Amino acid sequence: MFYHCYLFLSLALLLSACSPTKRPYTQAKANHSLIDSSLNILFLGDLAWGENYQLRNEQRGRENILTTRGYGYSFQKVLPILDKAPLIIANYESTITNLANSPLKQVKNYLHKGNPLYVPNWLKKYNIQLLSLANNHALDYGHEGLLQTQHYLREAGLQYFGAGLNIAEAATPYRQTFKLNGKILNLYVLGWMEYRKSYSQQGKYAFYADSAKSGVNYWDEERILTQIRNIRRQDSAAFIVAFPHWGKNYRWRSKKQISIAHAIIAAGADVLIGHGAHKVQEIEKYRKKWICYNMGNFVFNSSGRYQKEEVKPYSIAILLEIKPEYQLGEYRLTLLPIFSDNRITNYQPRSLSKEEFLDMSHLLMNKSSFQHQEEAFISIDSSQHIIRLK
Repeated sequence: MFYHCYLFLSLALLLSACSPTKRPYTQAKANHSLIDSSLNILFLGDLAWGENYQLRNEQRGRENILTTRGYGYSFQKVLPILDKAPLIIANYESTITNLANSPLKQVKNYLHKGNPLYVPNWLKKYNIQLLSLANNHALDYGHEGLLQTQHYLREAGLQYFGAGLNIAEAATPYRQTFKLNGKILNLYVLGWMEYRKSYSQQGKYAFYADSAKSGVNYWDEERILTQIRNIRRQDSAAFIVAFPHWGKNYRWRSKKQISIAHAIIAAGADVLIGHGAHKVQEIEKYRKKWICYNMGNFVFNSSGRYQKEEVKPYSIAILLEIKPEYQLGEYRLTLLPIFSDNRITNYQPRSLSKEEFLDMSHLLMNKSSFQHQEEAFISIDSSQHIIRLK
């Protein structure tokens, strides 16, 4: 009896999620949030509970931390970071689906599958209410899996951007209006995934949305630069955040990333905050705007390959602060470092020790190659283990 009820409920949820009459909600309503003091927004890097990785551990006779310790276990040592801001934006690098099989089972090595009974509730519990779906795992369970992901997020009252029923929806930025001490600020967050042929129509996976197919937003130079220019030209109160998923895993930035980032800032973006490489990448000040090429991981429950790739397991979260006295386009960033090697932390990412923070700061500053005049805008606080960018 219970089994048949469960099947009926699962089928109902699937049909509801995939109904063509229910369009994904990819943009915030044009509401006004009144802010008397500073506007604080927290950006998190790659986020996934890693059900597929943990199930594999279990099948190999190792601990599955999700079943033995629960979905809150991996967040315990990073909870202070989540208290930094009322608005939290993350790259959710998984699906939320009850589908048993993926159409990519025989062609894609890592298929991410989030549990719909837990993931939406834990996202809500931690106030992670806005998610980018523009990444290379959003369609791991096909287009039905993407529709289910969006359905479960909407059902939990969470918002998303970067994916949709077609390219128009996938490319729609998150937008919210804030009234900051009497001044209007319209926040735009544009999410997209870098272009990879293997994810295109000509490739193996076909993740990218087009005019007639659901999928994720992807880097198209003319289209995205034109979109940023149009926002800048049409909205005098716009504050534009570029939020790309890009970069090679466990590597520093590439020349192509630099070229794209400079073009994005030149087109009118106020700040670029990237994710996807599973490690922190360089920071740069370009045309008086900050580029943080990659945050790396927040909570990402795979074992990771830091030791195999011989890279330091450093990531960051980023707090963006806009004060009432700032002119439009002015802001401050605070980099909040994270130790991301799950093989060492047993799937509990944490803040850095004093020695680790000094090592990361030295490494990041050397790799970023700042000019002397730019160093005046960087403050390394060894007592709090944070880096401030002004």
